[in-house]
Amino acid sequence: MELDPDRPLRTAMLLGGAAAFGALAWAVTLHVLALGPLPSSILDLGIRLIPTVLCSMVLAFGAGLWFGRRRLAVVEAALGAASQARFAAVQDELQHAAVRAEAETRRIALLLDSAAPGAALFDGQHCLSAWSQGFAALAEVPEAALQAGLPLADLVRLQPASPTGKLSRHGIESGIAGAARRQRRDGSHVEDRWEPEAGGGMLLTCRPAAPPRQATPFSAADLAALCKEEVRTRMPRLQAAIAAGDAPAARLEAHAIRGVAASFGLDDLAETLLVVETAARAGDLAKLATASPGLPQCAEAGLRRLLHQPA
Repeated sequence: MELDPDRPLRTAMLLGGAAAFGALAWAVTLHVLALGPLPSSILDLGIRLIPTVLCSMVLAFGAGLWFGRRRLAVVEAALGAASQARFAAVQDELQHAAVRAEAETRRIALLLDSAAPGAALFDGQHCLSAWSQGFAALAEVPEAALQAGLPLADLVRLQPASPTGKLSRHGIESGIAGAARRQRRDGSHVEDRWEPEAGGGMLLTCRPAAPPRQATPFSAADLAALCKEEVRTRMPRLQAAIAAGDAPAARLEAHAIRGVAASFGLDDLAETLLVVETAARAGDLAKLATASPGLPQCAEAGLRRLLHQPA
């Protein structure tokens, strides 16, 4: 509730006026009682009452002013106390805000230091808010171009034009933790990781990474050895299935060996296995038995030719 500083003065004037009229009535009554008969005229009554009325009005007005000053002092004291309380509350809030800001600054500094060698913090609007010293070098952007409030899109534009050397803008803006690798102009590799922050921002860390491993190509000798191992492993299974009269198992083994033989150019073995597979699919056990005796010799002959090819 707001206090009106003019209210005590108005109150004093009203009280003074009321006291003056009350004094006038008192003076009239006093004169009537003291002087006996009433005055002969209104003018005579006014002349008789002038000194008493004036004194009574002065006294009443003085009492009103005194009361008004007392009221004004009370109002001023209340206003002063309210102002002091509000000033103290504002000072306390400013002090708490300064403490919170200092704590947040220390937290961000520790966060960026622990995320070395390169880290950056983006706010909820995907704008740069803080970064470590090594971030500019790992991100390949000019140190002078980094400033608080720089949008992520503008930061990506500052990077060299390269399909593999850019920060993952869509990944960072997604709000979901993720990682990606990129290659810098000098050929080195960097791993970028981004994690959501509690306040709605995103922490980006950049670390040097080892180049991806290159697949070691197989030589012709290695491939021939794999073919030999596959054929010599499956051939006994095929012979056992034929001997047991298990046509489905014989078909599966013949099909697998035929695929390997055809891939490595063992045409004679592949043609013989096609006959075996066809007989097994038809369930013709007699034809299957007549086509199988020469399989081991045919397989070994093909493997010998394959293994003696130049690497």
